[in-house]
Amino acid sequence: SMIAGDMVAGIGTIIVEKTDGDVQLYLESLRAMSERNARRLLPAHGPSIEDPRERLAFYIKHRLDREAQIFAALSGEPQTLDELVAVVYAATPKTQWVFARYALEAHLIKLVREGRAAEHANGYLRERDACSAG
Repeated sequence: SMIAGDMVAGIGTIIVEKTDGDVQLYLESLRAMSERNARRLLPAHGPSIEDPRERLAFYIKHRLDREAQIFAALSGEPQTLDELVAVVYAATPKTQWVFARYALEAHLIKLVREGRAAEHANGYLRERDACSAG
């Protein structure tokens, strides 16, 4: 068994916030946990996880899929966090958007660090479009 703490949850997914974590390090940690070949994960919240490799693969895919959605939502015009949340999390109940905003911002920090996005005075945009936004 591996104590997973807040890396995964017995039910649902984990929010990575900019003040509490780093999306890139989180993904690396999930991969490292998967390589340990544990038979059970013991999360801080929810029941034990009896299929660790599958659950960790799900978490990695979930984060990468969300990042792809965020990147696809970026355009040549700067967009605020709230504008991006409305696009990327359109299928999520609005009552959850405050949490979605935290995750979105953490992913944007990663995208900016990788040079795929840029932070502009009025929001975020794709890096290739950053120069034209002034």
